[in-house]
Amino acid sequence: MNSNKFELIGNANYIDTRATEKGGFITKVLLGIYLGRDKEGKSLYESVEATLFGETAEKFADEIKKKDSVYLEGRINVNKYKNKEGIEVSKTQFIANSYTKVSFDKDKKAFVAENENLPWGEK
Repeated sequence: MNSNKFELIGNANYIDTRATEKGGFITKVLLGIYLGRDKEGKSLYESVEATLFGETAEKFADEIKKKDSVYLEGRINVNKYKNKEGIEVSKTQFIANSYTKVSFDKDKKAFVAENENLPWGEK
């Protein structure tokens, strides 16, 4: 079992793809993640940034549009560096190595992917 793994489902609120100097691609996506409801019944959301590289980044940028629901899977990276003031800072990064476009099935009350199995057995 890999303990350095994440799975996220959210709406792509922002997508930024750039070509690298070596001809590759980097895509950053800001996902709106549903967290549930508060005591008053109001829906709670949080934004999470994930990064994709290479062919996966290029395909993601071509296939996924703003407001699409997407399932991401990958690894977590902790980047430590010193800022301009010389203070050590840690930034947690979500590095996605795969994705699947999904939609919410109101009858099943679950996210589903067309013709593919998601890790928890949905179709």
